[in-house]
Amino acid sequence: MSILGYDTHGGQPDALDWRNLQLTKAQAAGNGEVNTLRVRTLKYTGSADWLGVVGIYNASTMAPIANSYDSGALVQITNTSYHWLTYTYTGTLPVIVKDTWYYIGVAPLGGNGVPMMTRYDTDTGMGGRCFRSDGDFNEVIDIVGGTEDRKHSIYVDYTPTAPSLEIEGITPGAIELVDWTNVIDVY
Repeated sequence: MSILGYDTHGGQPDALDWRNLQLTKAQAAGNGEVNTLRVRTLKYTGSADWLGVVGIYNASTMAPIANSYDSGALVQITNTSYHWLTYTYTGTLPVIVKDTWYYIGVAPLGGNGVPMMTRYDTDTGMGGRCFRSDGDFNEVIDIVGGTEDRKHSIYVDYTPTAPSLEIEGITPGAIELVDWTNVIDVY
């Protein structure tokens, strides 16, 4: 497994309600399929105590990448102490691409009060918050001014995919594309 995001317990608390998507920014070190999303959080106050939105956004287009957005009562937040809350992707997994910048975001389920707290550290341009009065983050997002330096404790685990290998194949002089699983012995 490899990670994309910020897997450190941030030093500052940040309360959020269902209209705020907390974000961290990171560059993918490799290609891969995303398995889980984790956020450092605790149950705070309010009637909603569920993780309600997860998403991975391309930092250039600010749109969610395919199969990365989900919303609803995703994972219940029951612990009143900080812990890593895990959301597991199912079905067709989101795919990240090496050297591409992403925002990884979470928000609680709609409700009254401030149902969850996250953690962040200050790091120039490496995070932020998106505010939407309707709480719908399944489209292009924008970063609220003054929050760009909040690098939230959010990350994804992903399984790296092997790079393609070009070898001379059956046709002399022709390069044929194969994946690593087709290579049996290398001398």
